[in-house]
Amino acid sequence: MIGISFWLLATSISAQVVSSSLQSCQDDHYLNKFNQCIRCTVCSRNQQQIQSCAALADTICLCPLNTFHHQGKVSCMRCQRCGVGEVMITQCQPNANTVCRPCPSGHTSNGNNSLSCMSLYSTSSANSITLPVPWNVVIPFIAFIFILVWR
Repeated sequence: MIGISFWLLATSISAQVVSSSLQSCQDDHYLNKFNQCIRCTVCSRNQQQIQSCAALADTICLCPLNTFHHQGKVSCMRCQRCGVGEVMITQCQPNANTVCRPCPSGHTSNGNNSLSCMSLYSTSSANSITLPVPWNVVIPFIAFIFILVWR
């Protein structure tokens, strides 16, 4: 019985020490890990609140799909899309935009957040290389030559 009483007293004293070492914050504030009261985050108009602010935790806000929250910005921003000739390195994240990089020389991509680049050259056999033909330039050029020759 003495052991149980001592344990209850020790538990009561340690609970009082813990609760007295934590300061209480006013409404719309939370206590951070450094024992400082910080104003609760307020989600912007286009963010969804996932978790409310509590005594020991800040509000958690989330941007809609295909948008991200950039530090220092008030609202969510639309994720960048990698275009033709670019390849996606990092997909858009809740707190970071898409990261694209240009394809290397002699390569391209179809855009739309491509994950790989393809060669501009296609090989038809082991010893020959076929270049892509810009028909919108070639046909008028042939017609022009034809007209000059047959005048």
